[in-house]
Amino acid sequence: MRIQLILIMMILIVGGCLEGNNRPENEGEVNREETAENEGERERTNETEETESGTIVSRIIDGDTIEMDDGSIVRLLCVNTAESGKPWYQEGKDFLENALLNETVILMNETEEDDTDSFGRMLRWVYLRNDTEISINQVLVSGGLAFVDYCENSKKEELLDRENQAREIGVGLWEKSIYYNQINITSLAYNPDGSDRDNMNGENMTFHNEGNETINLTGWIIQDRAGHSYEFLEYIVEPEVGFTIYCGNGEDNQTEVYWGSNSPIWNNDGDRMTLRDIDGYLVNEFKYGTEYESGAEIG
Repeated sequence: MRIQLILIMMILIVGGCLEGNNRPENEGEVNREETAENEGERERTNETEETESGTIVSRIIDGDTIEMDDGSIVRLLCVNTAESGKPWYQEGKDFLENALLNETVILMNETEEDDTDSFGRMLRWVYLRNDTEISINQVLVSGGLAFVDYCENSKKEELLDRENQAREIGVGLWEKSIYYNQINITSLAYNPDGSDRDNMNGENMTFHNEGNETINLTGWIIQDRAGHSYEFLEYIVEPEVGFTIYCGNGEDNQTEVYWGSNSPIWNNDGDRMTLRDIDGYLVNEFKYGTEYESGAEIG
């Protein structure tokens, strides 16, 4: 199925972005005014273009981060792919290597300022040189290799539409497990009284095995929107039995599991949880607090 995913992704790109591989003889700098004139009236609200240096991708760091030929690091804006060692990580990285490595790209910014993240990485939309109809960021979301992450800009709604379409199709990160919705979340405490850091186990969530079979959760992963994750060790849940996961420390038993985190996990203003089986397929997801997060909502 994952091989099929890569083929789907390549078809999507061949229809648009990878046409940029057929480079013109003139490999000089792209003139923004000429490009805009040739492409007609295309809306790019408040975007600016990086063309003076760092236009060739020299290294793929992971599924959403690349290094340019001038040494600068670019984090793809508004998207998040799986972390190293997690399901779908390698597929995302492999896709960027096929699409971008050693290619000339155009980097677009949301504002006139040189926006960077807390690690000093440039936050950019990445386009192949000869096709600026669709960004690589958008293609990753369409192919289910990335989800929309902290996106508050001109492409927000369009990206969410792409994510919802990928979810409906069930491609990539949204491919459903055979256990889909058999393990459901029944309650969530994300904002306990007092300081979250002083009451780590006040952050907790309760799940319930809705099926009539015993399920082995060993190797299953819970993850929040920012990529914090918990992997079940040896844990088996019986039919029609509930269990609670506490974010702090404690001793696991049949109905209580402890994340062991030293800092709060769930954002008070909104977050998203995904539960995946040992092969990375989607078992359940939920959201709360923010209008643009997808998934089931708990009261």
